[in-house]
Amino acid sequence: MQNQKWLILLLLVFVFFLFFYKVGDRNLWAPDETEYAQVSREMVEFNHWIFPTVNNKPYAIKPVLYNWLMASVSLPFGDVNDFRARLISSLAALATVLVIFYLGTIMFSMRAGFLASFVLATNLLFLQFARWVQINMLSTLFFTITLFLFYRGYTAPEKRSRSYLLMYITIGLGMLNMGPVDVIMPALVIGLYLLFMKDIKHLRELKLGWGILIFLMITVPWYLAVSLKGEYAFDILIRTNFIRYFDTWTHERPFYYYLINLPADFLPWSVFLPGAFYLAFSPRSKGERKKLLFLLIWAISLFLFFSFSQCKRPQYILPLYPALSLLVAYFLDLPENLVFNCSLDRYPFRPVWRSHFYSSQAEEPRFHLLPASSSYACFHTVRGSFRNSQNRSLQVPQNLLSEH
Repeated sequence: MQNQKWLILLLLVFVFFLFFYKVGDRNLWAPDETEYAQVSREMVEFNHWIFPTVNNKPYAIKPVLYNWLMASVSLPFGDVNDFRARLISSLAALATVLVIFYLGTIMFSMRAGFLASFVLATNLLFLQFARWVQINMLSTLFFTITLFLFYRGYTAPEKRSRSYLLMYITIGLGMLNMGPVDVIMPALVIGLYLLFMKDIKHLRELKLGWGILIFLMITVPWYLAVSLKGEYAFDILIRTNFIRYFDTWTHERPFYYYLINLPADFLPWSVFLPGAFYLAFSPRSKGERKKLLFLLIWAISLFLFFSFSQCKRPQYILPLYPALSLLVAYFLDLPENLVFNCSLDRYPFRPVWRSHFYSSQAEEPRFHLLPASSSYACFHTVRGSFRNSQNRSLQVPQNLLSEH
């Protein structure tokens, strides 16, 4: 427990530098950042908390929770600035990293949890949107907590009741943040997992009755209120979700879009994905097959779900990045894949350097990849992103409105 506290403290310090350092130094970029900031600014200035507006015109593209949070942290100061606009995304990214640390610790080991949180915090796309005004990071947090609570409840019967009830709170908050997709994603992953586990009867254990009640208590008040104005209800619930999925009018991309973009967006850790997936399916991981199945269903089902959508943007698949990070961490946690074997069972942590450039054992394939090289590349990428953000910053007009 003492070592876990030290690891969490180390994570907090490291993530603070990545997600919060000079996060408000560059101006908001159009159209996304300026649009979200303007919605929250009008909440603060004109009290448009129920019916969001941009330039006093109805804003019916996304639900309201992200803007509520941004406006709430800005309310004591009377206005939304660059730092407060991005603060919610940075906090959501930090919380997601911590959740993955705990999930990795529960599933595999404390070291695997630490590796997973490090991989998640330092890949390019996650790092970018941890410093960006967008609702996708907050959606990723709610979805990750939902699956964490499900897994804890499914594997620990003594914690099942409380975990499942809390799970519906995060689903409801996701509905207020992103819309129906934040209900579809956990339902898809959990449903497929129970199906592959041949445990459909476990649906009776999910407390669906109480869960629906909790979900409705969170979501119905605001959705009912906006339904009284036709221009809000149809656009938020139907047009920007279901219609856009099957017949988009913006950001149309081919089916293979994410297959091409994900390896670049998950750098520098994407170089480990082939080995991680091979290991997950190999006989060597037979003892961890149920745990890995959960992660594989999480990653693959979401990848296919968003690939079938006509509308595609890189940040839409952020919710599968925690699963990829856990798979990579499991792969790197193998003794022969670590540049050093760091013992976490006592303080201080004592690294024991090893050489694993070759192996005399040939009975199984070995994955001799060096995570140090990825760490080195990642830190240089992060440093370059901070520099580039200063050079590319620009002032944009506040009246730009786009469809996300």
